[in-house]
Amino acid sequence: MGQDFTAIIGYGLGPAVLPTLPHLLSPQESPRLAHALGRVGQVCGRASDADALWYDCNFDVADPEALWPWDWMAHLDNPNGFFIDALGPGAASIGFAIRWWDFVANPAIAGAVRAACRELARTLGGPPRALYVADRWDIASDVQVQRPLDQIIAAMYERAGPPVPTFDALLLNDRRDGDIGWAYYVDDFSSWPDGDEPPSAR
Repeated sequence: MGQDFTAIIGYGLGPAVLPTLPHLLSPQESPRLAHALGRVGQVCGRASDADALWYDCNFDVADPEALWPWDWMAHLDNPNGFFIDALGPGAASIGFAIRWWDFVANPAIAGAVRAACRELARTLGGPPRALYVADRWDIASDVQVQRPLDQIIAAMYERAGPPVPTFDALLLNDRRDGDIGWAYYVDDFSSWPDGDEPPSAR
């Protein structure tokens, strides 16, 4: 059904690392992330390639004198349907070639995407959490104004109320007046068991 969605994760590596991110995210440097992204491609019928390299890497210097000199439109694509479309000093906005309802309703897609977000959060040095939200909320704009993850989650609470308590609850709480994309979820990766999949099939 026709809504895209965004995941917001933390970024903790600082501005100096940005030009080297394609190398840091490569299969050679981050094999666990590459495996997780290959799984996303597999369940979504895309590249399914754990060795796929990030491409279209675009880092524009907006103000070389600023504390965060890079333009927020630091864009990296991965053929497995995963892309970083905004990056700030405290958070990254992740987009997907997957619709919101496919993510919410399909356990295989949800498990693969959530596992990939966990590995990307680890790689980018952020806290072990992710915010999943339909694009009706335009949450990526909070990354563009350089808010950290905690502030973005707090702002979402102010706009939409509390998140659903479990990922499964998205299915029960997402519809309003016949439309979708109203509920959101904050994934706490610190509560996950070891392994590639989240603690629930959803």
